Amino acid sequence: MSGVTHFLGAGKMSAWFPPEASSHAGGVDSAFFGIYVAAVFAVILVFGLAFTYVWLFKRKSEDEKGVPSGRPNILLQGVWVLGALGLALFAFTSGFSGFLDQSVAPYGAYEVDVTARQWDFDFTYPNGHVADTLHVAVGQPVKLKLNSEDVAHSLAIPALRINQGILPDRQTEAWFTADVPD
Repeated sequence: MSGVTHFLGAGKMSAWFPPEASSHAGGVDSAFFGIYVAAVFAVILVFGLAFTYVWLFKRKSEDEKGVPSGRPNILLQGVWVLGALGLALFAFTSGFSGFLDQSVAPYGAYEVDVTARQWDFDFTYPNGHVADTLHVAVGQPVKLKLNSEDVAHSLAIPALRINQGILPDRQTEAWFTADVPD
């Protein structure tokens, strides 16, 4: 893949993700799996209750008519709303600290200018060298300053858990610290 070095090496392995190669990877993975478990729980609960209600309240004979219920069950509605709110709050809190960690690069990070254009990325290093492949030192924070020359792009480096959108006429930033050499 042109544009980004593929990071391999030691690191925790997941069935869904490449090996961890940055300090952000653990936080991104744990937030993903937390939200995934909550979503699976919600889907099982909703489908389980739907099948249970269909089985319990199915019409027994053709001449049976449904009886309109009087008032809505406020307790049941409250449980559903609080449950959904709890799942949303869990998803928010599991990813918020990782979002804050990835939002602002540390002071003194090594800056690389990235220019995206159709079928190509150019990486311009502080010494003026331009390359089509990203090369960085292990253990040093790297700040990417991203620009697009034509249309919207996305810079994705899965092992570093970086996926940043790049919009034309707007500078975007991303940062990481590589933990594993290429």
